[in-house]
Amino acid sequence: MKSISSTCRYALAASLALAAVAGAAQAASKPLDCSRIDWYRLGERDAETNSNRLARYAARLPEIARVEDLELLEINPLALTPDGRLIACDAKVIRDDSAAFRHDSDEFPLSRSLAERAMTPLERSARELGFQLVEIDGDVALVTAGAGLGMMMMDLLADHGLTAACFMDNLRGAPDETMAERLSIARAIAQRPKVKAIVFQTVLASRSLADRMDALLAWVAAEPLPKPLFVGIAAGHAAARKMSAEAAVAKLGAAGIAAFTDPVALVRAVADTIADKRRS
Repeated sequence: MKSISSTCRYALAASLALAAVAGAAQAASKPLDCSRIDWYRLGERDAETNSNRLARYAARLPEIARVEDLELLEINPLALTPDGRLIACDAKVIRDDSAAFRHDSDEFPLSRSLAERAMTPLERSARELGFQLVEIDGDVALVTAGAGLGMMMMDLLADHGLTAACFMDNLRGAPDETMAERLSIARAIAQRPKVKAIVFQTVLASRSLADRMDALLAWVAAEPLPKPLFVGIAAGHAAARKMSAEAAVAKLGAAGIAAFTDPVALVRAVADTIADKRRS
């Protein structure tokens, strides 16, 4: 999905291609003026001609980014050879994963291999289960659905001196329901000594909150949790037809699970619990 921020990044990528020739110090200290680049240090061509060529070269980058569904396109360094050719000696290209269906799956085998090798076993497992996982060195195993909700919760944790131990996001074409799978991954992450709690923030628009609570309690009962579980609940009118958010909080409380309808109160309770454990 394209956004204003993506467009800005593409424009920035074009600027980076220009800055690569002028040098990072010049680019950081003042706006780049192509006409002031010492082209003669790199070749014998006329400086103004080379500046125009470079501008045409950079102007193609946004279209490349659009056609290839790129989140990032950075050329650095860009070289001018003695015979007057402009050559991209290296580049960093990141494609939007949600646009992968529009492209040949056999493209860039080396890049895919490197990305695959960089993934942890849990990150691979999450992908196979239908969602994206990024493991982080943190205090709290965080379970969310959707990047926006995940980033909001990570910010709240940071405001209270805590760090999420993972980040979860949806994958295109994934199953509609992956709660149990996400919680299972969080259970594995919570085995780490540094992780002190599991936080599950659920937001439901139309899917039944009552059914979600029953599934959550069944999951908890199936296997002891390695760390305390804290649950945040937000439910729209349709989701709360059978059970209100307040009733869900009470139901979880009766099972010994701390639950909240206010995410700030949720994170504050997590922070207080972890602080008490550290003092004891």
